[in-house]
Order: sequence, then structure tokens, then C-alpha cells
Amino acid sequence: LLFPGGGYSLIDDTVRRLEDNEEVQRLVGKGKFAVYGLGDGHHNTRRRPWIEKKILPDGRNMVDAAFYIEGDLNKAKVVVEAIEQEDGTWKDEYLSIEVPGMPKKILAQPVIKPTP
Repeated sequence: LLFPGGGYSLIDDTVRRLEDNEEVQRLVGKGKFAVYGLGDGHHNTRRRPWIEKKILPDGRNMVDAAFYIEGDLNKAKVVVEAIEQEDGTWKDEYLSIEVPGMPKKILAQPVIKPTP
């Protein structure tokens, strides 16, 4: 794990999935991404990802997180909201990346069911 425990496991899982996503590779680059927390953008500054944890009424964990990834082409802000499943995996409710100078790319969002 890049970030062991709690909401950091969501970040680690999200980064691995983004590294394998062809659309993200075209925008950010290929290979392993560097991961940074939110801050002033300077590599020498200690920054941490923004993580907010919630407990849903059914007892499952929901985590919102924001952090930066950097590939060989660009740097991007990642925002993810996910629910931890019974098997310990995460199901995205929302996932977006924002590369400076390009429109935000939403990779996952909730499905809104129409009311009858």
C-alpha cells in the first residue's frame, strides 16, 4: 500500500485503478503516478490528502478524498467518494480528475433513478 489504513486504502486503490485507465493515461501519463496531498504545490512541502470519513446508516464506511497525482505528461487533482463493501473493496460513488487547462473528467457518478 502507498497509504496503509482507513481512507488511505481508498486512495491507494484509486491510484492503482487510475494508472490502469487508458483515458487517464492519455491525460496524465503512463506508469506509476506520484501522489501528493493538497497544499501549495511545492514538492518539499509536507502535504496530506483531504479525507473525510462517514458511517452510513447501514454501518458501512463512506470516504471522501481529494489529492493530486502526477504522471509524465501532467498533474491532476483527483476527487473520489466511495463506499466500503463487505469484502473490503471500494465502490465509487463519484470519481473525477481535473487536469489544469482541461475540462474536468468525471469517471464515475451516482446513477439517479427517475421517480415514477
